[in-house]
Amino acid sequence: MRAGFRRGITPLHLQIMLHYYCSPIPYSADNPTHAYSQAVTEYTAELIKNDLLAEGNEHLNSTSGYHTTQAGRIWIDMILASALRDAFIVRTLL
Repeated sequence: MRAGFRRGITPLHLQIMLHYYCSPIPYSADNPTHAYSQAVTEYTAELIKNDLLAEGNEHLNSTSGYHTTQAGRIWIDMILASALRDAFIVRTLL
């Protein structure tokens, strides 16, 4: 059973997930102060508790320390598919 999210899904949850979905480098590489902030630490823990993110490197060239789980990849794929579909609908209506 999933733990849920205390504040619902936030843009920071999505930012963290998108980073690990497409990048083999640590989230902290660009901005260590932000990456080790209390919010990022808590949100990363929530993503792990909800089985969307897991500790460990999935690929040999990865140094991130985390990777998206199968459920996490499916979730991001659904968001991306929805965004693309909505963009197409809006573009078609213009």
